Amino acid sequence: MKISSRDISIFLILLALSSAFSFYNKNSVSPVIANYNSNPPSIEKAEYTSSTSANSNPLQKLIQKALRKTNIYPGKIYYAPPTGFIIKSMRIGHGSRPENEILFIKKCTVYINPLALFAQRRLSITLIFQGVRVKERIFAANGIICVESGKFLEFKGILPSFVENITIVDIKSYVARVGTLGDDFGETLGGVIKFDNNGISYLKLRMVYDNIVYKCRLNKVPFSDSIYIIKIDSNYIDLDAVTQISSKEIYFEKLTGNLFNTKINYTGTITNFLAPPKLKILFKGETLINLEKLIFLADKEKTYHILPKKLKIFIPFLMDTGNLIKNNNITGNILLKCMIRGNGPLIHKCDLDSDISSEFIIFKNHKLQNLKGTASMVNNTLHIPEIKATACGGKLSLKGDVKLYRTDLPYKFFIKLSDVKPALLFNTSSNNPIDNTGTLDYFLDINGNAASNDSISGDAKLNIKDSTIEALPLLKPFWQTAAEFINKSYNYTPSEFTGLNATFNISKGKILSRDFILYSKDMYLKARGIIDFYNNIDYNFEIRTRRIINRKNTTKDQWGMTNEVFNTGRLLAQGVFTGTLTHPEVNFIEHKNKP
Repeated sequence: MKISSRDISIFLILLALSSAFSFYNKNSVSPVIANYNSNPPSIEKAEYTSSTSANSNPLQKLIQKALRKTNIYPGKIYYAPPTGFIIKSMRIGHGSRPENEILFIKKCTVYINPLALFAQRRLSITLIFQGVRVKERIFAANGIICVESGKFLEFKGILPSFVENITIVDIKSYVARVGTLGDDFGETLGGVIKFDNNGISYLKLRMVYDNIVYKCRLNKVPFSDSIYIIKIDSNYIDLDAVTQISSKEIYFEKLTGNLFNTKINYTGTITNFLAPPKLKILFKGETLINLEKLIFLADKEKTYHILPKKLKIFIPFLMDTGNLIKNNNITGNILLKCMIRGNGPLIHKCDLDSDISSEFIIFKNHKLQNLKGTASMVNNTLHIPEIKATACGGKLSLKGDVKLYRTDLPYKFFIKLSDVKPALLFNTSSNNPIDNTGTLDYFLDINGNAASNDSISGDAKLNIKDSTIEALPLLKPFWQTAAEFINKSYNYTPSEFTGLNATFNISKGKILSRDFILYSKDMYLKARGIIDFYNNIDYNFEIRTRRIINRKNTTKDQWGMTNEVFNTGRLLAQGVFTGTLTHPEVNFIEHKNKP
């Protein structure tokens, strides 16, 4: 059988493609650096003890199938970091059996320099082979082949005599095509690569994965040697980039588009692409998030990784966040002005600084305005020093941390509302406004993780002053029941509750309150109990009389909130408050103490 230069060309092109994608092999190990930009590595350096089998990679199986069509039968294929492969027991001939072989290579190590196609105007592939035989004739053949300098084959190193006369192929108009992975994987990958005298001039790839079509197209700008226009699109991605590729860096003059209906506009550089320990990234730009159109690919059973698994950055979505946004009528925009830096392999170091701003965000008729703040990410920990906004006639302040490098996303947040109008906070329907005055202060110090509600713990404090409490939707069902009981039992209509003091402790999926006090000018209700995260209530309470207290007779707690001082009055009633917040059940024990 005659092995043509075309067959060898296809073989080398497919190997180049496989190495270019090998960075994304989630089963790969930590990179081992091979400096082969100037001089080919020695044969001894080809022995990588950390190489990992790549036979399970669909792209590797594609390469094996494609090579067999050209009568090249590779054995096992192993990944050799950072951009190489080791092929063991490769036969060339009329079949994969030893008796059909024409050429046998015991071990072939291939290194590809993908940037050389762009920056150095040449194809750069280094092959290191050991144990070559032709038609069962054993050669003491260890050698090196370097494919570079704008020609398809150029030989360097120690070579056996039988390869001296292989024809050199001009790659000026060569086109490489990649086929289909097959039904076994439920995926397809296809594309075309075109070369000119200066390297790659055109690249088109199409991949179908999980019923989503991904397309990538690269075109060289006319009359330029290193400027390319890149376009990537799929169901939820539409990105455009203008890049300039040199031997030392990839410069993104422009990176714009939509990512899950989020608009991005960035410039940046990636340097030392082929030396991961020295790799550096620097991007600067803006991200505009449209909350009304934001899309999350998430469900309760999957964990999605925003970067390859080896980078140790995960986002588990424990709820259908897309429906959460849709059902709660969230609208508005958030603008992020970001600086993204990466030093060394992104596995450990990816930092971010961002200014956050928003003119408005509306959530169930609750409006946040003039939102401003900053956020940073260091060592994959998101840190929010403080975000401030105006909300419901008052002020909102938020600060906290989230550890993104852990799959359960541990977090700690501090939230404070001050001088908020209760009517605006509790009125979720603009069609039924509440005639309510007064102010509300709220404090929450909470920590936990996204994997379990039982992990949530913290403390909270709620104060409402000079407000018509019983008109608020959350308390109205209980108040109506209590007022009817007091009026029936004592022929007495209590004055309206005008204030609330409450402290809460959150732990193991339950909210414990030891001091929950509703008060008016002549009586107060004091309750203790538990509310779980499903709104189930188990409270014991008592209702007592109180004297009018001078406004000066108050205290301040550790959060700076003002508390009313109560003198114990006559007991009017005791009871148990059960059921749920939306369907409460109240059982009273009557006491014959007339107010």
